This record gives sequence, C-alpha cells and structure tokens, in this order.
Amino acid sequence: MIMSNSPCQDGGLTLRFWGVRGSTPVCGSDYAEFGGSTPCLEVTCGDRMVLIDAGTGGQVADTAGVLMANLAVAGIEPRAIDTIVISHFHPDHIDGLKTKDGDKVFPNAEILVPEPEWTFWMDDAQMNSAPDRIKVYFRNARRIFGDIGKEVRRFKPGVEVAP
Repeated sequence: MIMSNSPCQDGGLTLRFWGVRGSTPVCGSDYAEFGGSTPCLEVTCGDRMVLIDAGTGGQVADTAGVLMANLAVAGIEPRAIDTIVISHFHPDHIDGLKTKDGDKVFPNAEILVPEPEWTFWMDDAQMNSAPDRIKVYFRNARRIFGDIGKEVRRFKPGVEVAP
C-alpha cells in the first residue's frame, strides 16, 4: 500500500505511467494504447516523487530502456526521485536501478523491495537448486543489489511503504 494516509488523498496526487510506443515516449492517457516494453509508474505527492519499478535500463532488449528519456520529456531529473518501490525482481523491473557499468541511476532514491522477493533471490540454496536458465536471474538480482543491499529497505506485503 502506498500513501494510505497521505495529504494527497484530498488532491495534489499525480499518477503517470511511462512506456514507449516504437521510439516515442508515451505517458498519461496515451498509455492506454501502449504496447511493448515494461512500463513504470510515477507517483507525485506534493514534493515527494515515488517511482514504481525501475524498468530495464536498456539492459534487456533494444526496444526497452526508455524510462530515462520519458522522465526527461517530463522534466524529471533522476536525482529528483525520492523513493523507488520495486514490485518484484525480474530484470525488466530492477535493471534500471543501475547503469550497465554498475552506477546508481537514482542517487537520492530510497529503494524499497518486498521482503519475500529479497529472501528468495538472495538465498544461496534457492540459487544452487535452480535450473541453469533461472540462475541468470539470481545472478542479475545480486548484480543489481549486491553493493547496495545495506541501503535497501525491505517491506512486508500489505504494509504502507511511502507516506
């Protein structure tokens, strides 16, 4: 749950979906016609900006990885994102947290992840028993979160994660 007791309940809440159609960034009502890469959701409440998932960061497919271009179209700098809530650890939701070189994309953002996702993907026994085709996803999650793990806040499903 995000912002259940927020001052934005009475107005001032903006929700925007970010995706791409061809090579054109789309958001808002245009999003209904969207098809292709994984979208992200930006939630703005007052001066707080929350991003739901971080997209692919251009690391999954040539047709994906346009979140940064979409944010630029909206005039949003990556450093302006206060919080990123990750829904799950698939690459199209977490790879955009880092560049291909391993640098943070959103330097000021607190990163929140579901506790069950963290527990599963960071468990050596789970990784070791997984089929080889799945081990790549374990390695990817560790690549993304390995050096920032102490900074990542884990949450239990169903709790409010952002004010």
